[in-house]
Amino acid sequence: KGNCERYGYTPLQYLVRLFEGYGVNSTLEIFKAYLGYLQTLTGAKGTNVISIGSQSSGKTHILENPLDCIPDEYVHRGVYTRASFFTEFAGQDLTHHLFYLGDLGGVNDDVNTIEFRDTIKPLSTDGFISRNYKEEGEVVVETITGYPALVYTTVVEEMINDQEKSRSVILM
Repeated sequence: KGNCERYGYTPLQYLVRLFEGYGVNSTLEIFKAYLGYLQTLTGAKGTNVISIGSQSSGKTHILENPLDCIPDEYVHRGVYTRASFFTEFAGQDLTHHLFYLGDLGGVNDDVNTIEFRDTIKPLSTDGFISRNYKEEGEVVVETITGYPALVYTTVVEEMINDQEKSRSVILM
């Protein structure tokens, strides 16, 4: 509020001015990405934010700059295997969390990403995922709850299925 009063802007005007500083001709797309992030931070269910475009078109720049405005405790960077996802997040509520996968499209990225997206999908839909395993002869049940969102860039629009599109802000 202090900067808004100092410069004579409304909060919305201040945000637009802030994002104008991030890049010429990309202010609107950066603002849309930020609004997508805010939907996840303030809403009941996560909203994926996906930037599609050719190589070197600024997709990563458009997603990362407004992502830096989100508190670090809600942003997770990288692709997790199912096992590492449960190891890190078992017992947690991931509502309001954003998982930034970076740039997708290579063969190895697709395999890892598909596995991770398949892990996240029940959370996006039902708000609950679990796994069972045996430890010292006892069955252990781990659960993760919440409605997180995925954030990534790609040059391959076909890798985004219809269900994911319906829950996403798509930037082009």
